Amino acid sequence: MGKGEVMLRMVLPPGSSIGYHQHLGNFEVYYIISGEGIFQDQEEERPIRAGEAGFIRPGQFHGLMNTGSGEMVVVAVVLYA
Repeated sequence: MGKGEVMLRMVLPPGSSIGYHQHLGNFEVYYIISGEGIFQDQEEERPIRAGEAGFIRPGQFHGLMNTGSGEMVVVAVVLYA
């Protein structure tokens, strides 16, 4: 108990993003329900699409961009480290 900070569903319109940022003291997982985009992991960028996930460790910089033509639906789970 007490391990979870937040779990949420986000809808990113085409061309929008979750800006490049850092988490301190927690882990985060992005799971892509639908759509496609670019997952920024530290200095690296990689394509990400429905059915895939991105894992963010404490202190890691990251971001997510919708580069597709439709909405990107994402579930994010943040857990305390």
